[in-house]
Amino acid sequence: MAKREQFDLDAVEPEYRKCQLPKSGSNIITPLARLSFPNLQKPRPNKKGDAADKKKKYGASLLIPAGFSLKLLKADVERAIEDKWGEKRPAKLKLPFLEAGDFEYEGYERGWTLIRATCDVRPGVIDGLEGTKITEEDDEAIYPGRWCVASIRAFAYDVDGNRGIAFGLGNVRLLHHDEPLGGRVSAEQEFDVAPEYAEMKKGNKKAFEEDEDEEDDRPRKSAPKRRPFHDKYEEDERPVKKTSRRVVEDEDEEDERPARRSSTRRGSRDDEDLD
Repeated sequence: MAKREQFDLDAVEPEYRKCQLPKSGSNIITPLARLSFPNLQKPRPNKKGDAADKKKKYGASLLIPAGFSLKLLKADVERAIEDKWGEKRPAKLKLPFLEAGDFEYEGYERGWTLIRATCDVRPGVIDGLEGTKITEEDDEAIYPGRWCVASIRAFAYDVDGNRGIAFGLGNVRLLHHDEPLGGRVSAEQEFDVAPEYAEMKKGNKKAFEEDEDEEDDRPRKSAPKRRPFHDKYEEDERPVKKTSRRVVEDEDEEDERPARRSSTRRGSRDDEDLD
């Protein structure tokens, strides 16, 4: 992946500094915003979200720079409040516009506006620079820190005493590239080329080879010398393997064990001699 340069906010066109109405539908297109925690390909559970967001959903956080107009989005929030409660507006109502500087994340600048938008179905995502639709395999196109615009719509919720306004996500159009948020860099950016390898690529192989004449000062462990078997033992001194049989030391020694009786039948040759 090629190294991405920091995007210049001063170069943003005037139409991207404010909300816009879509060609069709009732959603509002946000000003140019920076993606944060995008889960546009696979749904994730929202553990710390509003009471209206308890199950797995698609979504993203949008960081809108200071000075960009949110007039249409604020008007849409008022519309959602009136549709839900009419003239009886709740005293404590949670609004969807958050101060980005209150969160300790990279890229959350003081004065910027943080908006969270979610949806139950996978949103449509297109690459505005190439005009192509992003598929589930195009993971590298969607990353925290990339600039985009999104179509969203405000809705009211009242769950277990928690009342407020949230944004539903329609579609996302990816635009300018920027440095990824979160401090993650590519392997090409993180590792330099080894100097020895660089010299070898230039044709200077001597810089890569070791000097054969140079002595190695590192201590080396000497392996114990093993004596040959014939040097350790003389031919008549080699150890005798133990055997389970009893060795008779003196063959001339008389066997003192009582003789076993013969099993010869009665009526032997001696008996014949007596006759």
